[in-house]
Formats: sequence, structure tokens, C-alpha cells
Amino acid sequence: MKRKMVVYKMSVYLGGPITVCDKCRHTRVNEPYVHKVYRRGGGKERYETICWRCCRDAESTLLIKQKWPLAFRTYYHYGHWYLDWTEGVKEWVGDHAKL
Repeated sequence: MKRKMVVYKMSVYLGGPITVCDKCRHTRVNEPYVHKVYRRGGGKERYETICWRCCRDAESTLLIKQKWPLAFRTYYHYGHWYLDWTEGVKEWVGDHAKL
């Protein structure tokens, strides 16, 4: 029987021009990314980089919200956590930000 992969390490950073989300495959320059390192008992590691728009778990959204509290707000909807721009930042960023 296989053991479940558990999150060993998690960090939040701003993406650069070569950072690509593992879920949506978008490159979002100067927007938050969550980098997760999963580890099994045997020592094998798996890496995952997720943009802030694809984060749905509570821990990732909370880390982004803690690092940039004025830029994001979190909300819970049908079993998933979501991030969204706050009103002042949404007007500043505008609707031209690609989803």
C-alpha cells in the first residue's frame, strides 16, 4: 500500500517571467505563487507551484493573505477557499488582469 504524500514545506513568493503555474499553466509576473514540497516516507519529493488564482485550500490562501493583507481578501464558497483583490486594489489593477 502506498503512503500519502504530505506537505513538507510551503512558501509564498512573487512570480517572475519564467514562473509557470502547475494547474492553469499561466505566467503571472509579480503576482503571488505558493510553492509546496511534498514528501513521502522514503524521502522522495514532489514540487508544486500554484498561482494565487488556482489556490483552493485554506492554508495557501491564509499564507498569501498574511503576507499581503491589504491586497487580498479571502472567502469560503462551496467547500473551497478563494482569494480576490480588495476593492482599492481591484480598481488599481483594473479588469485587464487576465484570469
